[in-house]
Order: sequence, then structure tokens, then C-alpha cells
Amino acid sequence: MDLWHHHSQSDQEGIMMENITYGKSWFLANRRFSEPWEESKARTAHEQRQVYAAAISDGNRIVCVVTGLMQGFIVSFLDSLKREFLVYQFNEKAPERLFLSMLTRREFDGETRRVKYGETYYFYPDGRINIESEDFDSGQRTREVTESADVSANWEAYPEFGDYRSLTRPERQVQIEHTPSLHLWALSDFSTECQNERASDQALQVIRFT
Repeated sequence: MDLWHHHSQSDQEGIMMENITYGKSWFLANRRFSEPWEESKARTAHEQRQVYAAAISDGNRIVCVVTGLMQGFIVSFLDSLKREFLVYQFNEKAPERLFLSMLTRREFDGETRRVKYGETYYFYPDGRINIESEDFDSGQRTREVTESADVSANWEAYPEFGDYRSLTRPERQVQIEHTPSLHLWALSDFSTECQNERASDQALQVIRFT
């Protein structure tokens, strides 16, 4: 299921911010806040660059958790079982400017919480990209390094409190020198179809997270 196309409160700029709850932090193991907070307390934490968490819901289901840090944000996308299948990490590399430094995606074994495949992208402002992947079933690990890429799309303005749409955008594009664009498609569940799509996409030098 493609969460983007089935998300009733989303647009091309990111997830709509119409249903947000706040807390001290998001406890992934228990799939809940460690301590629920009033909006005013979370706003103060945001303004003072202290840690807090914002859970964004679509109806009765939390689809994304944004964690504010002292120098950036972590954005965790959750599937219908509240598993963290996609994670963005933004670091404040310049005053009021965030840079997408890391992206991790995971595929799970059926409806369990066991990760069967994972990929992590490490982005650098100078255009370097390191890609590390692991197939947990076979134990195979791979690492790729790109020395020259246009990562200008990784930059975002520091968000206003309660408006995290720029950090939850569904598509990001990185132009690698002498190759087609590397498309980072977010907000999708990873089913068995991913394996078939991955083989054909890599032939086109395009990675699609769908």
C-alpha cells in the first residue's frame, strides 16, 4: 500500500498538520510517548531548542513522529503496525538552516518487527553520499560511495512550531554527476513488490522507494 496516495491529509509539500499531539519523547518500543505534553510545553521546548516529540495522525493512526533536538530534527514514518520504516535526520548546519544528513529505510518480515532489509544514506553538504545496505536474511552487506552529487534539495528552513511539512515531503531528488537523478521516494510501505522493482530500477540507475 502506498501511504502517500492513501493519505487523506497530505499534499506534495508534506503531511498535513491538522492532528498533532505532543510529548517529552517517543518511546518506539512501547509505541507511545514517554510523557504526554500540552502544546504550550512543547512550543516552549521548540523555541528553546530542547528535546520534544510531535506525533502526526491521520484519523486514528499515527503516521509520523517528529522529534525536535537541540541541533536538528528526526522524522520517523510509521506504518499501520507503528513500525519505523523510514527515518530522516536533519542537522542544523547553518543558522536556521537544516540539512538532510541521513535517511534510513527498512523492510520488515511480514507483520513482525524483524527487519529483513535496511538501507542508510549518509549525505554531506559537499556532495558526497555514502550508501550502506544490509540483507539480514543472507547477512550480505554492501557500501557505495558517490563523490559528486547535487544535494541542494536536502536543505530546508528551520520549521515553525507545529508546521513540519517541509520535513515530511514525500519525494526528494539528488542529481549525481554524469548519471540520472537519484529519486528518494518516501511514504510507502515496503512489500514483496519492492524486490522486483529494485532490480528494474537499478538498471535505470534510479532507486525508487515504492
